[in-house]
Amino acid sequence: MLANMDTVTMIATAGREIPLVCPVSSQSIWSQTATTIFGSQAGASGSTLSLLSQPIGMYYDGPNTILIVGDYGNQRILQFSLNNPSSVATVIAGSNGAGCNLNQLSVAIGVGLDSSGRLYVADTSCNRVIRFPPNSTSTTNCIY
Repeated sequence: MLANMDTVTMIATAGREIPLVCPVSSQSIWSQTATTIFGSQAGASGSTLSLLSQPIGMYYDGPNTILIVGDYGNQRILQFSLNNPSSVATVIAGSNGAGCNLNQLSVAIGVGLDSSGRLYVADTSCNRVIRFPPNSTSTTNCIY
């Protein structure tokens, strides 16, 4: 696999070399045109379910073709379909103001799902990683 790469930056650790950055091969073609799939094309922020305010964490759920985004400025986690990118998002956690209560987020910067559909959120201001059950909404409390 690495033989097909033009260059590879390696890091040496414990006597082994591990690829740190693998640039795109010379045979790859990269589109120079980006597409806004969610949020404002003009860069406007907002709190409606079609806008974001400082998105910072993201998780791609390939099998379900959804994107989960940490919307830091609105203290919420949003989910939206990549099959229907013009649709509005669904709040799956937070959106109850900033705070450290079980249904609130303060500075959510990382999100992920496990194989059972449980949502994990790194909330740095509250010094916690919290878990929400599958199919959570803004009214769902996290599980410790």
